[in-house]
Amino acid sequence: MTIPAIAEVGKKRRQLGLTQQELAKLSSVSQSTIAKLETGRLVPRYDIVVQIFSALDSHELKNDSQAADIMKSEAKLIDQDSRVNKAVSVFKKTGYSQLPVVDKEKKIVGSITERLLIEFGESCYDKPCRDIMEIPFPTVSSDTPVTIVKEILKKNDAVVVVGKQSKILGIITKTDVL
Repeated sequence: MTIPAIAEVGKKRRQLGLTQQELAKLSSVSQSTIAKLETGRLVPRYDIVVQIFSALDSHELKNDSQAADIMKSEAKLIDQDSRVNKAVSVFKKTGYSQLPVVDKEKKIVGSITERLLIEFGESCYDKPCRDIMEIPFPTVSSDTPVTIVKEILKKNDAVVVVGKQSKILGIITKTDVL
């Protein structure tokens, strides 16, 4: 776990709507310790800081929305054997900028993005998607906290939400978490 700066305690506590007393109870420290820490009158031991940030993180995850709450359940998919020009058509018609690529059993095998099509240019439009696709988007379960989805989206174009037997339930893009 990465520990943020001690000065972040008050800011994060207020963002989560917690009082000093509530944070003290969650982290098993006194309210006066929280108050002194927030005003800079106390330089706490490392274990106290860990307790406080662990409590803040747990509270955030417990009260966080889940992937199912923000996903688009009408996720557009494209078959790996479909021509790239079909993906272009889907992008233009729907306004989407990325598509999961699936095989005949609807298992995710890759991804296609507008960025990828711009890199390849029109010369790839008659090729099957499998010839140009990139690695699949990461997958998460429907109960994954949105905070975790946001972290994944910092390095990926989209996240696919899957259920039992990896059944595709929906997709989450960066726009969905703004």
